[in-house]
Amino acid sequence: MRACTKALLRPLILAGAPATDLGLAPLYGVPAMDPSRAESCHAALVSLLRFHGRRVDYDDLLGLSGAAFRIDWRRDLWWCPSALQVYLNDPFETLAGCLGVRFSRRFGQPFPKALELVRKQLVLGRPVLTSGLRGRAEWGIVVQVGSLTWQAGRHYDDPPNPTVRLAVRTQEDPVEEYSRVEATRWWGYHPGPPQRELWVATPLAWIEDIGQAPDPARLVKPALQRAVRMGHAPASPSFQRGNAAFDAWVAALRDDAENADLPPMEAARRAWDNSFMAWRLAAARRSAVAFLAHQAELVDEDAAVRLMALAGREYEGAAELFETLSLAFDDEQGEASWERFIAPAARREAAELLMQTQRREKTAQAYLLRAVRRLG
Repeated sequence: MRACTKALLRPLILAGAPATDLGLAPLYGVPAMDPSRAESCHAALVSLLRFHGRRVDYDDLLGLSGAAFRIDWRRDLWWCPSALQVYLNDPFETLAGCLGVRFSRRFGQPFPKALELVRKQLVLGRPVLTSGLRGRAEWGIVVQVGSLTWQAGRHYDDPPNPTVRLAVRTQEDPVEEYSRVEATRWWGYHPGPPQRELWVATPLAWIEDIGQAPDPARLVKPALQRAVRMGHAPASPSFQRGNAAFDAWVAALRDDAENADLPPMEAARRAWDNSFMAWRLAAARRSAVAFLAHQAELVDEDAAVRLMALAGREYEGAAELFETLSLAFDDEQGEASWERFIAPAARREAAELLMQTQRREKTAQAYLLRAVRRLG
């Protein structure tokens, strides 16, 4: 067969070839992810750390990383859940310092290289975190690379597309089972500061090394400082942050000219996104309450403990308000309604709930700032 003919037929030959079994048994023993947790990234981290022998609390991970206290608002696409991926600092770097572990991460790789990275880590006994296999922001833990097949491209000169079968631990799995996923190059969110690209190809993370965990008492003050800074985080070209995010969200709800004549599909999107973001933030503030209670047990200064308890009470109130806000645009069947969203009265009520939430959070931040000062 001539070389030029081989070049033309190569994608078809590869596509017709039998699947290649990469021969990796699954990494058994990765604990199940808690399906009740709102933040799949942190739920996955809990399971991954436990696989490596480090027991951690989900609420503490949210508090230490800052996820329990964050709120951001996207400037260019209102009510966009991608705002939930924005952090004051890189959460993996923050948690690495708090837990005494070393993460390695890769994203944006060509798919064959990303697949080889996953395979290499599994051979070394390291499950791999990723997002985007089941949902753009849903995280899971890859525990096996199975068969690899090739699909012909749309045109004769397109390179063949590899498709791989993966076994993945997700929040939807029964305790003793893994999800089976067929994947080509996938995309997912990789949380971090707003100036970094959040939406990336094949985001991968794994634990490279487990070291000695720092004294937990030494982490209290920096964690409270991060929580306070969340309310005063500087804006970026894409996002309003902290207390300014509250202001932007309220202004968007009050903008009758922008919202009254929306097409039903866009109004339905905003209604659902509003509910989803409020629900996620309510769950985050519940974790903030639990985190502050856990941290108070490590503090000897009585005044600081009282101030942390007062802050927790305010975050508890904020969580309740966020939960009410998550239902603001639901119809009688409990579904987000575009008709309720375009009604000015419903949006005004939602804006009032959000302003009450903001007041509770500002009070909580003031208590935490006083607690930080008490801690010296």
